[in-house]
Amino acid sequence: MRPYSGDSLSRYSGVKSLAVCLVICVLVSSCATTKEFRLSPYYEANLIGGITMGRQYEIFYFPKQTDRSAKVYLGSCFSNSGPGSETFNLSDAGSCFGVSESGKSIVYRHSSQMAAQNNRPIKGGGAYIHSVDEGDRLIYSDDLVGQMWTTPEGSDRIYLPWKSSKTSSRAGALCGQHIVLAADGTESVRGRKASYCSYEFVYSRIPHPEDPERSVIGIQIELQGGILSQKPDSVFFVAMENEGAISQDYVFPSTFANGGRVYLLNARPGKYAAVATFRSQMNTTGFTTYFSKDLVGATRVDVRPGEAVFMGSYVVHMSTGLKKAEPIQRHYADVLARQKAGVSHLLPGGVHYLGALGTAKRNSDARTAFLKHARDDLAEGGWGPLLSDRP
Repeated sequence: MRPYSGDSLSRYSGVKSLAVCLVICVLVSSCATTKEFRLSPYYEANLIGGITMGRQYEIFYFPKQTDRSAKVYLGSCFSNSGPGSETFNLSDAGSCFGVSESGKSIVYRHSSQMAAQNNRPIKGGGAYIHSVDEGDRLIYSDDLVGQMWTTPEGSDRIYLPWKSSKTSSRAGALCGQHIVLAADGTESVRGRKASYCSYEFVYSRIPHPEDPERSVIGIQIELQGGILSQKPDSVFFVAMENEGAISQDYVFPSTFANGGRVYLLNARPGKYAAVATFRSQMNTTGFTTYFSKDLVGATRVDVRPGEAVFMGSYVVHMSTGLKKAEPIQRHYADVLARQKAGVSHLLPGGVHYLGALGTAKRNSDARTAFLKHARDDLAEGGWGPLLSDRP
């Protein structure tokens, strides 16, 4: 066999390097260049990479139509297609964003993980609608909706799986069904409820006040571990019979949750604190976080008859396992394991976390912002009169 000459070896190495680059490009999309797609006079989608695992887009808003340099970053999303389809010769089968016919609003499924990877401003993942008139609004957080790569039935909407087993969507979607969310805010439901989902409140999603002396307790929580953030499906509360006695033998599971805002409805007057959270993953396993003593103490509130009480807005830092648990954390791990009542979705073998206090906000601005959302969250239950922004 004739040995390779210097020129032959050089050509072979060049071809080999090119092949390696092409393989890497296909696998990790590192060779993709940014492409800009003008969706309307107000919105633009930048294709920043992705082939085999779905394309990656960044969404921008232009407050001034005449100044294309003054653009505002809205969010990041993964898509199975979109305007970049022809770039990779792929079919246009669905997208993670949609623009209204007027061009003045956009709906998109934001990925907080993708934003973090690309050093973009961090905000919670989920389905958002931005409009020229109303700005950016979170419609459903990512604990309620997932990612769906399929035909969105139109360029003005996105298709999302409804994954919560604790609440239904505004249009009535249940766990296992899908919603079609349009840029104008309209919503429709597709598919059937999954057999593994259990709903204890299908006929009464949000309980009404049982009597004038019953109250509302609200808390907002974001769980953080590494670069990931999550919102709980449930929070567990305790009623403290004695002053300073945060160690109780019974927990009250929350009644309703939406976007990290969690509520205990029809609470009786007394002293309360939050002690743990739970997050489901398509009803197949449980992620329970037990609060440290400092965090439990920070959430303490006095509840008077017939009022809405804001426990605060918290970022909770998580660490895996109970090996370094404080006595109060071990106590409530035992209480939840024994009780089970109202928390039947907690399955054996779930993951256990320790929760430490990160940041806390209980000032008037945080309360006002929370109550504004609470009025929408609890509108169906008739709790409006209690949710005014009075001290």
